[in-house]
This record gives sequence, C-alpha cells and structure tokens, in this order.
Amino acid sequence: MLSRDAQEFADEIKSHYWSDAHKRRDRAGHRPEDDTQGKRVPEDELLTAGETNALRFNVMVVTLQVLKYRDPNLDIHEYALACGVDAHDGEVQYGLRNLGGALDSPGRKLLTDA
Repeated sequence: MLSRDAQEFADEIKSHYWSDAHKRRDRAGHRPEDDTQGKRVPEDELLTAGETNALRFNVMVVTLQVLKYRDPNLDIHEYALACGVDAHDGEVQYGLRNLGGALDSPGRKLLTDA
C-alpha cells in the first residue's frame, strides 16, 4: 500500500494529459477537453504515444527519487503502476539515481550537469 503522499503524486501523474505537455505551461490536471478552441494544441503537434509514455515515465521517476529516499520501503513497481507507467523489469530501478550502491539524495547536482 502506498503512502498518502505517494498515492497523491501517482494520482496526479496518472490523471494528467501529457501529450501536449511540451507545448504548454498550465495548471495541474490539464485536460484538452477543457481548452477553448484557440488554446488547443494542434493534433499534428501532439506527442506520439511513445513520447507521451516516456514523458510520464520521467515525471514518475523524478518524483519516485524523492519518495523512495524518504521511504526506503516504498514499492517502486506499485508506484509506477499507480502512476499509469507500464515499465519493464529493471527499468524503474534503473531510472533511480544511485550513489555508491545507495539511493542518492534528492536535488544533488550531478557532475555531468552544466
């Protein structure tokens, strides 16, 4: 069972419409059916299903980095599924940033960052 924080993050990630996230900056839980005609992203500019899933995965794993650091007992696969992410074995674990065999602390600047 997920913690309240983890479940609420997962619910928000799963319910958000990600296909136009690369073109918009707006409220959480955006749904295209709520847009007025002039605010809709044209169909040919939406992310593909694969791109949308990759974006959802990245959002999930960034939030998971913090949640798992705060709660080492968090089931990462349960969280991924609750977020609507269909990840292959090892993919979620690989997405987490580790340092010397332990989960790295949130927000640590990576050496590769400019």
